[in-house]
Amino acid sequence: MTIMMDQSTDIGISINDGQNSTDSALAPRRVTHPKERITIAWLIKKTVSPLQPVPRPDRKVSPVPRHPEQIVATTRYGARRRAKRLRMAFRLRVIKITKRIGYSCLVAILVMMFSFWAKFAVVYNIPTDLQTGPLQHVQGYIVFKSWWFGPPVFNLREYTNIDPLNPDASLATDLQNYRDIITNPSEIVWTWS
Repeated sequence: MTIMMDQSTDIGISINDGQNSTDSALAPRRVTHPKERITIAWLIKKTVSPLQPVPRPDRKVSPVPRHPEQIVATTRYGARRRAKRLRMAFRLRVIKITKRIGYSCLVAILVMMFSFWAKFAVVYNIPTDLQTGPLQHVQGYIVFKSWWFGPPVFNLREYTNIDPLNPDASLATDLQNYRDIITNPSEIVWTWS
């Protein structure tokens, strides 16, 4: 099956795209979008003319706000978000400072406990026979030890083999290596009665 078309019939497509004002047949591209012809005069004109940069739109560069009061308030939603951000930053800063203070206090307490255990001893329940001179009416005292890392607490009531005729010497023999806590009272740091 073949269709024969008449040669005299002109088939044209009519397009109204705003460029063609008439409803004529579709024109070729070079007619619709004409270009400037490249001629010797055109080449000389392009070669001699100075280069012109493309004009840029005139934009005002606004300064970057340095302080919160310089920020322009735009919407309530943005202001709420900013306030929420500032509250969260403040909370995080408080948590950070609190942790730092807590860790510093913990380290300071551990150092004090370690140094107290190393060089100080608490002596309490002093017998009435030994409460003479600087230890008169004293229930207990803290003494600077002449040794390192010994026992930090001494209850003198636990030593029951005290001779009533010579209490200092008998207690010193019971204490053996730790006798400095009663024989050297000049090393006493603090007393309570």
